[in-house]
Amino acid sequence: MHNAECYYKDPVRIRTLHGPENRGSANCVTDTLTAKQLKNLLNSFEDGDLRDIVGRARRMSDLAAALAAALPADQAAGVVAANVRDDGELVVIAASPAWASRLRYETAALLEAARAAGIAASSCRIRVSRP
Repeated sequence: MHNAECYYKDPVRIRTLHGPENRGSANCVTDTLTAKQLKNLLNSFEDGDLRDIVGRARRMSDLAAALAAALPADQAAGVVAANVRDDGELVVIAASPAWASRLRYETAALLEAARAAGIAASSCRIRVSRP
């Protein structure tokens, strides 16, 4: 099992630890990626696992932005993320329990915004982000 820590500077240092028992030990392997290499890795359009992961993350980000744009300005900040499950359930992640409570009053607007974005959402669930 690999754990990775990334430091987002140019060049990007990626330190891979081979198991939790090796933290801080000599078994730690350090690689360096330039910003261009990291961009190429994340934007690869070849058949690869990252392409699918990055594409899904972009779609989720676009959906969250569309939902936030459909809400009144004072409530848009409460939307952290959004996703649609295979059964058509729209899941909106709220920044806190207080935001979740407010967003529950806006489920009709959230569903309408998802449908306007081309998402066939049939129900809406509001969840709270974990800290």
